[in-house]
Amino acid sequence: MNTTMYPAGLNDLSFELYKRTEQIYALHNGGSLPYSQFPLPLLQLIDRIIDERPKAKKALDLINLVDPDERRIKFISCNMANFDFTADVSACLSRFTTEYVPCNFRGGACPVEGDLCQGIDAPNGKLSLRDLKIMSMIRNGLYDKEISDALFIAPDTLKTTKRNIQRKLGVERKASIANIAASLQIC
Repeated sequence: MNTTMYPAGLNDLSFELYKRTEQIYALHNGGSLPYSQFPLPLLQLIDRIIDERPKAKKALDLINLVDPDERRIKFISCNMANFDFTADVSACLSRFTTEYVPCNFRGGACPVEGDLCQGIDAPNGKLSLRDLKIMSMIRNGLYDKEISDALFIAPDTLKTTKRNIQRKLGVERKASIANIAASLQIC
């Protein structure tokens, strides 16, 4: 039985978007395409995604990105550029997913945090930035009291939020949250 896992786009027509040396690429049809070679339908899909997310569109305006290519690159960088073996865009360009993208500007250094980088799609809902922060803290081994103290929330609020995260992820244990956080590179 072959259990080798290949990244999306290596053996199929889907697109795995990623960032390398500050450049955006797509793994597609067995090759790596630089942004300048993205097919027009993919660029049009990214424009549509931005248009359907008013907060992201406003965030791109706020940071004075007017060139369509610069807007797309920034949006991809913040929402889809984590090389995670999972297709960001389906082969037929009808489905897309956002993902957690590690960023040095999280935690208040980015003027559009939470607006441009919206939550992550999960099996049963979207993970909010608060969910991601809690997942990071769980992954890093913090106790519930430490998490609730650090986030200035009541222990019962944390308990409810953790249950919601588990529901969104489709898991039952706190350890599963930590494992998923590790697989998504949420640190």
